[in-house]
Amino acid sequence: MHHLERIVSGERRAVARWALGVGALFATGTFGAAPAMAQEETELFNGFKIEAVTGYDDIGVDFDDTLFDGSETSQSGWTYGIGVGYDYQTGPWVIGIEGAWTDSTASRDETFSGVRPANPIAGVPLPTPVTTTLEGKAAADLYIGLRGGIAATPRMLLYMKGGWSFSKMEIDGNGVDNGIPFEFDESADVDGIRVGVGGEYMFGDNFYAKAEYHYTHYSNADFDVRGADVEAGPILNGIDMSRHQFVIGAGFRF
Repeated sequence: MHHLERIVSGERRAVARWALGVGALFATGTFGAAPAMAQEETELFNGFKIEAVTGYDDIGVDFDDTLFDGSETSQSGWTYGIGVGYDYQTGPWVIGIEGAWTDSTASRDETFSGVRPANPIAGVPLPTPVTTTLEGKAAADLYIGLRGGIAATPRMLLYMKGGWSFSKMEIDGNGVDNGIPFEFDESADVDGIRVGVGGEYMFGDNFYAKAEYHYTHYSNADFDVRGADVEAGPILNGIDMSRHQFVIGAGFRF
């Protein structure tokens, strides 16, 4: 009888030790995983990324008072394209490098009518009527820059960005010069600084969405006029050429 009691008591102690062991293992696994999960949750903005973007695009030209009486003109449309980049996160702080290629539907048609003054030396003895209809179109844009921000929540990043934008403008049209029709198809390469602000939200560990505002100020230009390259930077001294963009995007982080 006593021998049976010792067996039962030993079995109870074995069961108790097993239960304690399982409990300790569960506790260790649970609480040991918690810091790892928290660390993983706060480091979602790391690594390479690729994204698609689209949004509103407006390019404006503001002349000084000494040029065309300080008039303003703009063309608007939609921008769309792709972007790539790499981000590094330490704690809540994120810094990254990025680039984007976009195109645009922004365009504007204008018709100008005037009279060219007489120039006897050039063989034009009388004032000459000139009418020109042109279309200005925004074409491809290449952006390279940096961004930095803070993770306001583990999945929400607020950031600022800045870099350089290289863009192409196409100018084509037709007209009549003293009754003689003519056509033209020229282009201009412009570049300048771009700054912006935005927010990005991670859905899971890889997919994200973002919204941004960009402002670009173009300070250099090269015109391709009938195959000749004309540096037009000095002309921009009296012209404020700027671009406003509101874009949204979605991407995948590796």
